[in-house]
Amino acid sequence: MRRLGLPIVTPSSSSTHIVHLYQHGKDLLDVFAQFCCAGLQDGDCCFWITAPPWTEGFAVHELGKRLPAVEQYIANGQLKIIAREDWYLAPEGLDVEGTLAQATRHLTEARAHGWSQLRVCGSPCQTGSEREWGACLEYEQRVHRMVSDLDVLALCAYRLSSLSDQTKERLLHTHHMALERQDEGWRLQPTVT
Repeated sequence: MRRLGLPIVTPSSSSTHIVHLYQHGKDLLDVFAQFCCAGLQDGDCCFWITAPPWTEGFAVHELGKRLPAVEQYIANGQLKIIAREDWYLAPEGLDVEGTLAQATRHLTEARAHGWSQLRVCGSPCQTGSEREWGACLEYEQRVHRMVSDLDVLALCAYRLSSLSDQTKERLLHTHHMALERQDEGWRLQPTVT
């Protein structure tokens, strides 16, 4: 079992695809930072895919509040902070095939450099047209299969205000678990997959 790094959230299996449904950008930064810190401390290779307005600088700052040696993790290749357009391959929309090929390449390279445990966090789609959401949901379905095949712990974040009820429901069906903030704190629950 692997730690997620979040308070009152139980450990997860190695191959888990989690959807993080958040209200505020601060929640996204907090969760991604805690998720990566737990991974770094446990010896995982971590990929943080940044998306505007959250830049590499924000990611390093958030991680630095929790891990003083964040620059060391970057230098030794255990932490990789990658801009959205370099992972998802398009500043607008989503190139599903290209992104999956790029993601597989990054993960395979990390394994070749000796990292046996991998974790990835990112925000694949923000707001968009019905067509863009269709591509995003196709991507999530394919990532769901890839997570199990490649033994990856993946955390995908979506702002609740950008989701229709139908899109939210479809996202839940493409992930093993859903993470949401409740009045009493964080809640991680299995989804129907």
